[in-house]
Amino acid sequence: MKIKTTIEVEFECDLTEESLKRKIKIWMTKKRAYPIKVDIKSIITEVEGTYENTVLYWLEKLPEPYLSEALKYVREDRKHIECFEFYRAIDKAFTWSDTPQGHDYWSELGRKLENNIPLEPVEGAVEEPRKTRLEYFNEFPRFYKERAITNTDIGSFHMTAESARHAIRGAFVFSQSPEGDSFWQYFSDTLRPDYIPQPKSYKTWLELLPNPYREQAFSSEINEGETNSLKVAIASAFNWDDTIEGHRYWSDLFDSLNESE
Repeated sequence: MKIKTTIEVEFECDLTEESLKRKIKIWMTKKRAYPIKVDIKSIITEVEGTYENTVLYWLEKLPEPYLSEALKYVREDRKHIECFEFYRAIDKAFTWSDTPQGHDYWSELGRKLENNIPLEPVEGAVEEPRKTRLEYFNEFPRFYKERAITNTDIGSFHMTAESARHAIRGAFVFSQSPEGDSFWQYFSDTLRPDYIPQPKSYKTWLELLPNPYREQAFSSEINEGETNSLKVAIASAFNWDDTIEGHRYWSDLFDSLNESE
């Protein structure tokens, strides 16, 4: 008979791996629990809350047609659950039996991922070749492209990535860039396959702009209103002709947020 044991551990967010191990060992001793395997890395990752170990992060690494299928069924409340291994992301993403493919389909996929068995090509599925970081950057709208290239160490341009989102997220530390964390978090979110922009006030959108654009925009009287687009917010928040910078200046910014060179 197999017995599944669940251990709940209370811990502070600044615990080191060793101190967390000691805390679990003490808990086991007090509860007379049998020593079972505890994934310390998963726990620490959950505390830190990094995107790089979420369900969505691992799903985006799947080849087609598994990628499209998984993104279609993944539950909204499970996308950002922390997990450290590929097969666990598949297990947590959705209820396998609720999909047209059925439980056995996803169970077999999970088994292969868990045991590092190469996935067999599926008839009709085309696997896109991996691109370098610079190749992804060159596809970005001009406004983001120029800043991404400036912030990234030239020696890492040749590194490949699974997607544009992975390329930008691994390029540099967002919070240490001149544009700031919120700006790059927003842009990287727009690169997600399932990205759906939510309505925000014009002021909230303009706060994402790096300086000097943000300060220049807020030097004008901001109109009341909501939109689900940064570009629309720039176009609607104030009268370009009434600013010191003039219509052409804001028109160029607007175009650079949408155009690729």
